Amino acid sequence: MATIETRSDNRHNNSEELEQEERRSISSVEDVQNVEPSNVVTSDGGSVSVKGAKLICPTGAVDDPVTIKLKLEEPYSYCGLIVHNGLENDVIFGAPIINCQPNGQMFKKHVTLTVALDNEIKKSIGALLVLHGTPTNDGKIFWEDITHNSQFDLEKEELQVEINQFSLIAVLLRLTWVQAKEIVTRFNLVSFKYTLSVLFKSNHQHSPFDELALVFMSQDSYQEPLYREHEDSALMQLKRDGFEELGSKVEQESGYIYNEENLTVSIQLGEDYKLVNNQQERVVTVESPVWWSTGHVIRVSLQSSSADAKILCGRVAVHGQHGHVLEDYFSQSDLCGYVRRLLGVEKVICNLTPVAQKLGLHEETLNQVVACWQSEAKQLEIILLRWRESQGNTEDPDMLRNAFEGLEPEGINYGDNIKTMYVDKGSIYESEGSTQQRLFISS
Repeated sequence: MATIETRSDNRHNNSEELEQEERRSISSVEDVQNVEPSNVVTSDGGSVSVKGAKLICPTGAVDDPVTIKLKLEEPYSYCGLIVHNGLENDVIFGAPIINCQPNGQMFKKHVTLTVALDNEIKKSIGALLVLHGTPTNDGKIFWEDITHNSQFDLEKEELQVEINQFSLIAVLLRLTWVQAKEIVTRFNLVSFKYTLSVLFKSNHQHSPFDELALVFMSQDSYQEPLYREHEDSALMQLKRDGFEELGSKVEQESGYIYNEENLTVSIQLGEDYKLVNNQQERVVTVESPVWWSTGHVIRVSLQSSSADAKILCGRVAVHGQHGHVLEDYFSQSDLCGYVRRLLGVEKVICNLTPVAQKLGLHEETLNQVVACWQSEAKQLEIILLRWRESQGNTEDPDMLRNAFEGLEPEGINYGDNIKTMYVDKGSIYESEGSTQQRLFISS
């Protein structure tokens, strides 16, 4: 699956080339390996400096004396972080990695870290990204975007960032328009939310089976038309292939998902369709680069019933390893057409009174329907709207089918002898026979 991206002319084909580029990008900072200056800071404050970086602790940042170290590490030792997440053409390191020690040290007040920028980097201030990396118990690093806490000084050729906890500080230079949130998410441990889209394709002319497609895309990417409507996005590809997007409603959602997390996705369908292979559950592994660009797709084949009146509806449930839960109910939106097919009336329902009464609607609803006598479609929409409200806003067509059980087409269609009402000078009249005005019949 293609990834939506704008590539720089300076392409990196492998980690070896990236390492060489990282070495060149920080050529103004020499001999950074194993440089570990230290100093003791007290409740009165203190500072520690190394070529290219300086840390200042204000008064009251700590209660007891703490030995502070600043260790500069070569960026190429972290190049795997970029390569393994598919970002080798999107970002490079703009300065040595600053390892502030002791790791995990907390401060009562923010401390200020100043990092020198070389002449080339400072020309691209708007493309700089500052990340705060915290080592975790399993040996990985939790990265957080702290660019908003950073200040760039062009005259002094430096940046200042405020932190309240020690860890790793990385300065990245973006080579493309890739979003900061996408970079951080691809750095493995940052959680994110996603949007689920449900699409349907009827293949009855070419295949005995219809198709259902689920598209998973990060919420931030979905909300950006540049991503969602890009020609390479999964949504656009499916729509070009004849899929239509179904209406859906999220009933339950909690927690976030993570890169490389396994999600269990289950699909339950209404009475009119069933899964061809009867595989209701499948496991999906989250690939952040895909979810943040084109979107991940699940396609399944459906077998429809032989009934003339059928509608696709169902529920998608997603459960993650780390507590994430999502329940999404979907349905084809043409309930009015479904009702016509269900009742065996192809075009017009001439008498909507039995329909409203069969659904147990109140007299107030009948009056609202009478007020819309000029449009049978509008009348039916009102009836179905009020019925859904009385059922807790359900879209379940199975409940609608059961509600109409026993209602015969003869009771709602008078054929040639249509009993109608018409309005003349503010009064409503009934008449029988052929007429140009087909109105709701109040009985």
